[in-house]
Amino acid sequence: MTICMTPGNPFNGDLYEESRHLSDCVLDAYVAETGISKEYVWETDTMSGINWSQVPVTILEMGYMSNPSEDEKMQDPDFQKIMVTGIANGIDDYFEVRKDMAETAGDDMTAAQAATETSAALSTTGTAAADSRTGSTAGETGTERTTD
Repeated sequence: MTICMTPGNPFNGDLYEESRHLSDCVLDAYVAETGISKEYVWETDTMSGINWSQVPVTILEMGYMSNPSEDEKMQDPDFQKIMVTGIANGIDDYFEVRKDMAETAGDDMTAAQAATETSAALSTTGTAAADSRTGSTAGETGTERTTD
């Protein structure tokens, strides 16, 4: 699962389209690389890390520690490399589509500008990774899955 704001977010709803696209790209690539079950993009305005963002943002549920199989996989250094590859592939996919959109629209945004904007969003993904060590990858309760 990935998390992004809703289109009506009062703080940064103007980032919804880009954030939703980033969320979709990261989720699809992560699931393809890791084989972890795909859930959905959760749209919510209850996450302060998302609400404070001034660039496209997503939070990634990397797996569930309440699921013994996923918990074991996430502790394996080799699987952690697979997880990172999936995240990186999703970010690459996001930038590739964004670059294509900018070129098609004749937008003045360069690939470097797009990279700068979205790199700040990675700090939220990093927060999700850090939170996973405490058992709360989303910063919310009641979102845990117990089956593969």
